[in-house]
Amino acid sequence: MAPDGFRFHPFGPLHTLCYDGGMEPLETFSVTQAAKLLGKAPNTLRTWSKVDYFGPYLSSYANPEPGGERRYTEDDVRLLRTAVILQKRGLQIADIIPRIAGGELLEELPGEEPFKPIEKERESPGRELVPPSLMQQMELFLRPFESQISRLSAELERERGELERERESRITAEKELARLAAKLEERSKPWYKRLFGD
Repeated sequence: MAPDGFRFHPFGPLHTLCYDGGMEPLETFSVTQAAKLLGKAPNTLRTWSKVDYFGPYLSSYANPEPGGERRYTEDDVRLLRTAVILQKRGLQIADIIPRIAGGELLEELPGEEPFKPIEKERESPGRELVPPSLMQQMELFLRPFESQISRLSAELERERGELERERESRITAEKELARLAAKLEERSKPWYKRLFGD
């Protein structure tokens, strides 16, 4: 239960404790401030706050009503920092989203280069600004079933081989049956026809 005057934001597995009654949390950050803390461009944070990115796991302050000011709580910054760390380690946004949804939170590990705040990123259409494609979503969905798919593919290949062997055996049997039928027909002729022909 939250203390008096507070409420929990039920956004994903990370619940943010905020003031009730429309009041601000103890500390929030503007888009520009949060961008400097994370070393990302403000436009990138706005994109990441959308519902098809990390929006469902951020507080309502990161997705305000139309006309409202977008701000980020400390929990929001911590969550987005995890996304930045995972991106630095080579993961794509489509791979990061399910890990954020699972409640993963990271800080820099010893030996990793700390984040350097930047004023503005180069204006280039990077992959991070592209929503996960349908193909990426399908790959994420099918990834847990890869072993089952491989096993079923192997079984299908084995069944195909057995069917091919059965087909070859059937062809051989039909040829042998035709040979025996011809031999039987030859033997059923009178001896003089076999000797002198028809």
